[in-house]
Amino acid sequence: MNAAVGAGREVSAKVECAQQIVAERPIYFNYQGRWSGGHDVIGATSTSLEWYFAEGYTGSGFDEWICVLNPGDLSADLTFSFQTEEAGEKVITGRSVAAHSRETFKANDLLGGAFQTSLKLSSTQPVVTERPMYFDYMGTGGWHWNGGHCVMGATYPSYAYYFAEGTTRSGFEEWLTLQNPGTSEIIVEAVYQLGEGQGAPVSKSYPIAASSRRTVYVPSEVGTDKDVSVRLSCSSPFLAERPMYFSYGFGDLRATGGHCVIGASTGASDWFLAEGYTGSGFNEWLCLQNPGDGEAVCEVNYYTQESGALQPRQFSIPAGSRRTIMVNQDAGPNYQLSVRVRVTSGSPIVVERPMYFIFRGWDGGHDVVGYLPE
Repeated sequence: MNAAVGAGREVSAKVECAQQIVAERPIYFNYQGRWSGGHDVIGATSTSLEWYFAEGYTGSGFDEWICVLNPGDLSADLTFSFQTEEAGEKVITGRSVAAHSRETFKANDLLGGAFQTSLKLSSTQPVVTERPMYFDYMGTGGWHWNGGHCVMGATYPSYAYYFAEGTTRSGFEEWLTLQNPGTSEIIVEAVYQLGEGQGAPVSKSYPIAASSRRTVYVPSEVGTDKDVSVRLSCSSPFLAERPMYFSYGFGDLRATGGHCVIGASTGASDWFLAEGYTGSGFNEWLCLQNPGDGEAVCEVNYYTQESGALQPRQFSIPAGSRRTIMVNQDAGPNYQLSVRVRVTSGSPIVVERPMYFIFRGWDGGHDVVGYLPE
C-alpha cells in the first residue's frame, strides 16, 4: 500500500474482483515512536448505517481511534453512543465524513476522560468503521507490554459468540468485553472449553445492565495455565470481544503486545484466511474450536505464493474441545500462504489465526477470526 499510494497518507481502500476472494489488511508500526507492533483485519463485505464495538478504553496508556470510510456520494453525519462502565451512556454528535473520503476520530478526545467503554456508531449514510487501539499495557503486573490491535466493527449485535483462541498461561492476560446496547438488563451465559486434560467445561453467568458494558478477566473464571475457547449466548442480542495482552515466547521468538477480535456468531463448515507467513520472525497458529456434541473431522488446505496448493492435512477435534496447530511446522517454513479449513464430517467449528512476529525490529502479534462465505 505504501508503494501504491505514496508515503505520508491516511488510507481507506475498496477491493473488488470479478471472482469471489477474501482480503485482509495487516499493518506493522512504530506508533508515534513509542509503541511497536502490528494488527490485522479481514475486510468488511458491505457498508452499514450502524456499527458496534464491545471493547474500548481511554485511560492512561491507551489511545483509541475510530476510522470511518464513507464511499458514498453524500456526506455522512455521525452519532457516537459510548456505553461506559463509569458513567453510563455518553452520546456525542456534530461529526461527519465527507463523500468518498475517510475521517479518523480519537475516542480519548471525544470522551474527554478515562473510560472503559463500548460504542454504537450511527450514520446517516452507509459507512465502514474500524477501531484501532495503541497501548502500553500495564495489566495485573505493571508489564509495559506495548503494541496495538484493531477490529472491524459488527453491523448488528448477535445472540451468540464463539472464540476459538484464548489462554491463561504465564505471559498472557485474557479478557472478555460484553456490550448490552439494549434498553433492559440481560444475562450472558458463558461456557469455557478447556484444553485436553485441563478439566471439564466451566459455566458462568454475567448480568449486564441496559446500555452498558461489562469486563471479565478470564483467569479469574477458569484459573491459570489453561488453553481456553469460549461460547457466549443470551436470549437478547449483545456484542462480545476478546482482547488479549501478552509477553509471547516460543523458540527464539520473543514479542510483547496484544490482539483483539469480535467473536464469530456461529460455527460453520468452511473458513478462509487470506494472510499467513511462516518465514523467519513469524509464528503462525490455527486455533480450531468444536463447540458441538460430536467429533469434527477437518481438512486444512494451504495455498502458498511459492509452491501453489500443498497437500491437504486432516485433523480431528473431539466434541466440546479446541485444537491448536502451528502452521510453521504443519505447512513448513518460508511460505506466504492463505488457509482454508473445511469440515469433512461432523460438527461445525470456529477458526482463528493468531500470529506473533518480529518485523523490521517491531515485535507484536495479531489475530483474526476466519471469514465465512455469505
